[in-house]
Amino acid sequence: MRYNKKILVCFVMCLLTVTIYNIDVFAHPPQDMQLEYDFDSETLSVTITHNTLDPTSHYIYKVEIEKNEVVYLTEEYDSQPTADTFTYTYEIEADIGDLLSVAAYCSLYGSLTDSLTVTGNNTPPTKPTITGSTQGEAGISYTYTAVSTDPDGDDVFYCFDWNDGTEFCGDTVGSGEPVEASHTWEETGTYMITVTATDEYGVSSESGRLQVSMPLRHQTLLELILEWILQLFGITIP
Repeated sequence: MRYNKKILVCFVMCLLTVTIYNIDVFAHPPQDMQLEYDFDSETLSVTITHNTLDPTSHYIYKVEIEKNEVVYLTEEYDSQPTADTFTYTYEIEADIGDLLSVAAYCSLYGSLTDSLTVTGNNTPPTKPTITGSTQGEAGISYTYTAVSTDPDGDDVFYCFDWNDGTEFCGDTVGSGEPVEASHTWEETGTYMITVTATDEYGVSSESGRLQVSMPLRHQTLLELILEWILQLFGITIP
């Protein structure tokens, strides 16, 4: 039997299209992942949502756990417990401040990664309050004060992000003790100061923010003298 070449090519293209479409529809990474660490029992619960028509052929085949960016544990599977949401539990020894990252890999396509910082029963510091000038001149130093309290009474330190590519982290102080930091913006513009308080165990607060505007540029003495001379002789520079 002889086949028309154009018809055969069209058939193959349609078959490839359907195959690719099916891969896109049915092969996908996990839709969601929730992590919970029990400090007392030293167990990490990983709840994964991965919807599938057949959990024995399309499933989460590998879960990889890192502690502080170093691979700690890898588990491989040949199916998943349910066709949608399920939970795996792992024994992980971790200290307060450790970063646990989990990656779940689909047997057909893609992966999903999530992470958490171990806090134990430690409550993070409150969001810092920032006070200081909200308007000024570029080239002049301004001082800002940040303060936060730690519900556990832990000592804290503050990091200031000046939104111009520079940062400053101060020494550790007591809970509720204000800290001052000074900064000079060299260019005119609007900047968002961001301050985070971190307790002695590495648990950080929400970031406090204060917007400042430097609409004017501070002139140096030489610039003022030059401007006076130009005005005296009526010289205008375009």
